[in-house]
Amino acid sequence: MTKSFFDTENEVIANSLKIRFYPISVKSATGTRIIDQAGKEYLDLAAGWAVAGIGYGHPRVSNRIKNQYDTLSFTSQLSAPESTMVTLAEKLIDITPGDFPKKVWFGHSGSDANDCIA
Repeated sequence: MTKSFFDTENEVIANSLKIRFYPISVKSATGTRIIDQAGKEYLDLAAGWAVAGIGYGHPRVSNRIKNQYDTLSFTSQLSAPESTMVTLAEKLIDITPGDFPKKVWFGHSGSDANDCIA
């Protein structure tokens, strides 16, 4: 008997990485739609947990990511800073209200904010 995707996933992925609202195995996504492994289409009302607020595969975002990757795929601001991150920090500070000293912290997830005191 062939194991299902979810059977295999349960064998290899820790439960702490699973918060499931619906049993779906995603194959692809575009715009506001998710397509599962069987080709069934779903409207993503969760917006990818708020990380896809403008939709999946938005052309402007995809092009910017591709251009940045082609220019510089990775550098650690910790040991080898580059200008894109500094420019973005300046813009974020400019649009943040309030008359007080500001600095930016770039993290990987919301929990990073709990661990950082700038």
